[in-house]
Amino acid sequence: MGKEQDLLVAVKNGDLLQTHKLLSKLKCNKTKLLGTNKRLNINHQDLDGFSALHHAALTGTTELLSLLLEAQATVDIKDINGMRPLHYAAWQGKSDSVLLLLRAGASVNSPSLDGQIPLHLSAQYGHYEVSEMLLQHQSNPCLMNKARKTPLDLACEFGRLKVAQLLLSSNMVTTLLEGERGNDTLDPSSTTPLHLAARNGHKDIIKLLLKAGIDMNRATKAGTALHEAALYGKMEVVQLLLDAGINVNIRNTYNQTALDIVNQFTTSTASREIKQLLREASCCLQVRAVKDYWNLHDPTALNLQAGDLIMVLEQHSDGRWKGHVHDSQRGTDRVGFFPPSVVEVLSRRSGGSLSRQASMPCQRQHFVSRTPPLGPATQTDDSYILGYDPTGDRNSVGSTGSAGSSRSAGSGQSSESGHKQNGTHNRHHHDTVKLAPSAGETRDQNKR
Repeated sequence: MGKEQDLLVAVKNGDLLQTHKLLSKLKCNKTKLLGTNKRLNINHQDLDGFSALHHAALTGTTELLSLLLEAQATVDIKDINGMRPLHYAAWQGKSDSVLLLLRAGASVNSPSLDGQIPLHLSAQYGHYEVSEMLLQHQSNPCLMNKARKTPLDLACEFGRLKVAQLLLSSNMVTTLLEGERGNDTLDPSSTTPLHLAARNGHKDIIKLLLKAGIDMNRATKAGTALHEAALYGKMEVVQLLLDAGINVNIRNTYNQTALDIVNQFTTSTASREIKQLLREASCCLQVRAVKDYWNLHDPTALNLQAGDLIMVLEQHSDGRWKGHVHDSQRGTDRVGFFPPSVVEVLSRRSGGSLSRQASMPCQRQHFVSRTPPLGPATQTDDSYILGYDPTGDRNSVGSTGSAGSSRSAGSGQSSESGHKQNGTHNRHHHDTVKLAPSAGETRDQNKR
C-alpha cells in the first residue's frame, strides 16, 4: 500500500508535482496492468477515513482537486464521521473548491453522522460566498443536525450577520423562523435562532430576526430569549428585547420569570443592572408599608418594616401580593409575599395595567383594566392583580416583528399608546364582566 500512502502524503502536503507524478503512474497502470492487484487505489483511506480528496478539499488547492477528480476519485467518499470532501471545503470557506466539487456532482444535502450538511458548516463559520453557492445548488436551509439546529440557528448563535441575512432572504424564511419545532416547546434541546443570539449577546442578529418577524415571546423549556439573555448576563440584549416589547411575565417550565432566574443564579455587576431593568419592566405598582409585618411560619413571606418601599410583582391566587424590596445600603434584594392590607399605594407605572379578577369559573376568566385606589389597600374578594394576557396579543405594539416598538412596563406586549388605541376594543370585549368601582375608586373619581 506504499503508493497509496505516498499519494495521501503528497496531497496533504500540497505537493502538486509529486501528486501529478503518482497519478500519471495510475493512468499508465490502467492500460498495462488492468485487472491486476498492482493498480493504485485513488480512493485509499487512512485510519480516520481520510482519502486524498478529503485532504485536497481541506488543505489543498483547486489544482490538486482537479487532478484527483479527473482521475475518477469518488466525490462523495465519507470519512469515519460521515464527512465528505464537500463538508471540509465548506468548513474552510474554499469557494473555488466547493464549486469544483459541486460541478463534479457532490451532494449538498447528505448529512454527516452528527447530522451536519455542508451548509451548517459554512453558516457556522460565516462563509457567505460558500453558503450562497450551496443555496443556489438547492441546499436545504431547514435541515436540522443532531443537536436540532438549522444553519440559521448556527449563524445566529455565532453572530454571522451576513449569512443570517442570506438565509432569511430565502423563500423558506417562514419555515426557518418557525421550524419543525412549532409545538415542541418542552423539548430540552429545542431552541430558536433568537434564543441562541440572545444567549451570546448578538444584538445585530436579534434586530435582524425581529425585523424578519420572529415570535419574540416563543418559549422553550428554559423560557424566552429574555430568560437566556438575563441568565448569561447580556444586559444590552435584555434592554433591546424589553424595548422591542417582549413579555417579561412569561415563565419557563420551572415557573420562573427572567427576574426570578437572575435573582437565583447570578451575582455579577451586569446581573445587578439586569435586575433593575427587569424590575422596572415587571413592576406596575409601587407601594409603601404602613406598618411592620412579619410571618415566621411562612418561609415565602416578605418581612416588612413601616416605610419600606415595595415594587409589586404579582398577586398570588390566595390574595397575597408578591413584592420586591431593594436595600440600597446593603445592595441586597428581598422577594416574598405579603398581605395588601399592610401597604399603601404610591404610584403606578405608565403603560402598566392593574386588573382585578371577576368571580367566574377559572377556565373562563377575563381581565378588566382598572386604576388602583389610592390610600391603604384592602384585601377583598376581587382584589387587584397584575393582569396580562399570557397567550400574547399578536396585534399589539411589541408583538411579532415589532423591533422598533416601545415597551410597556407592565405586560411587555403593548405600549401606552397601544392601550389608548385599543381602548374601544377592550371595553367591548369585557362588557359582560364589567365590575362596579370600589368605594375607594368612587371617592377618587369625585375628587377628580
